[in-house]
Amino acid sequence: MTTELWLLFASVVLGFVHIFAQAYSVNRERGLRWNAGPRDEPMPPLTGVAGRLQRALQNFLETFPLYAAAVFISYSANVTDSRAGAAFSIWPGA
Repeated sequence: MTTELWLLFASVVLGFVHIFAQAYSVNRERGLRWNAGPRDEPMPPLTGVAGRLQRALQNFLETFPLYAAAVFISYSANVTDSRAGAAFSIWPGA
């Protein structure tokens, strides 16, 4: 497996970390009853750590598809050298 594909795999793992951390923080802020309920009423924005984790997850979900597409294009075009690996290693840490 190339470096680019390993980085893509690590990014998927990072995505799961984002999802679980955000869900846990929302549960702590709003409670299990809200999470299990219908969520029909509008709620005020999340605050503190829960709000930050929500924004981080949203940012990840907005940028990950473009990153994955770039990795797959690079891999299918057989552009898998050290420069491509270095370029793709920038996104997960950003």
